[in-house]
This record gives sequence, C-alpha cells and structure tokens, in this order.
Amino acid sequence: DYHKDLCEEYNFILNTDGEKEDGLPLIKSIFEQGLAYEGYDCYCYINTDIILLENIQRYIDAIQEDNFCAVGQRIDVWDLPPINFLTESYNDILKKIYPLKKELHQHVGIDYFCFTPGFWDPKDFPRFRIARSTFDNWLMNHGITQGQGKMIDLSYTFQPLQLEPNSRPLIEGKRAEQINYNRQLGGYIKFGGTSNTPYFLTQEMNIEKR
Repeated sequence: DYHKDLCEEYNFILNTDGEKEDGLPLIKSIFEQGLAYEGYDCYCYINTDIILLENIQRYIDAIQEDNFCAVGQRIDVWDLPPINFLTESYNDILKKIYPLKKELHQHVGIDYFCFTPGFWDPKDFPRFRIARSTFDNWLMNHGITQGQGKMIDLSYTFQPLQLEPNSRPLIEGKRAEQINYNRQLGGYIKFGGTSNTPYFLTQEMNIEKR
C-alpha cells in the first residue's frame, strides 16, 4: 500500500480507524482521532490535495495566544508539471511553479485549520462527511462564534497551493446526494469565510484586529 509505505519511510502515523458514514470518514472523527495523540500545543487538519511550499510552523509560532485557530486561503494553480517534492530543491520547485497560471481562491474555501487543543470540542461538530462541501464553512462560523480563543487569518503571509483541473465533471448521483447532506447539516452559516475572522497575521508577524 502506497500510503502505508510512505508513512513507514518518513515516520508518519497512518490512522484509518475513524468513524465513517456512507463510505466517507467523518470530520468530527478525524479531529477526535488527531486530538487523541495528547501532549501537543497545536494540531492541524489539512486537506491532502494541498501543496505546502514552506513550513507553516514559523507562522504558528508567531501566534502568542493560549487558545486560537489559524486558517487561510489557498492559491489555485493550473497545469502543474511533474514535481518530486521529496527530492527536488526548493528553488527548482519555485522555478517550475512561478510561470504557471495562479489565482487566489475564494475566501469561503478553507483547506486547513491549525488549532490548540482547548479551542473547541469535536464532539460538538455535526456528522459532516469529508470532501463534500460545507463542513469548512461551518467550522469557520463555529470557531468565530463559539471558539475558546481567537480565530486568525494567515492569508496575508502563508498561501499554500492546490492543483486545479482545467474542467470539472458534472456533480450528480451519489456525490451530489452527499454534498446536499452536508449542506443540510450545516444550515444557515453567517461567518463562513476567512474574511470573517476577527483577527489576521500581518507580514510583520503581528496579530491585528480587522
């Protein structure tokens, strides 16, 4: 198994024991499984199709808060050439990415949440299924309105990438049903995007209020 071999080579923990529904992992279960590894100051949920060109750690270290959740927008890229992120140098990777078509993704598509263990309790999360819309917006609203700390936008300083297809297939059948299920669970969401966060991290690594 590719994922198992990769985790063994780089000393990652592969945990696939979380709760599933309709064949898809539940977001609340993923968060609960992560928090079960106790003793860490910060945890991060990140979608697996996100490309990190730099270490997010220095931005997290700049946040001097007991409890917080950091989020941010991504950059969409098209026609990404073959890149081996494990063996190619950082400068060589940048040379390949620099000339590509790129766009800042809309603020309501959130691909990562870096949070302290006391910021929220995943037991409060609805039974959202992964990769089926809405759960990220619900988490944003929940963190802003009920989180036990500051919700902070990193979009001005940290911008990961996501490869975008040149065309998207029509969403129908079971996938459409699963998306509608998540949307019904989410209900009305007032603060669903990164621009709704009360705080943001500046280029000077300071936390400022909007």
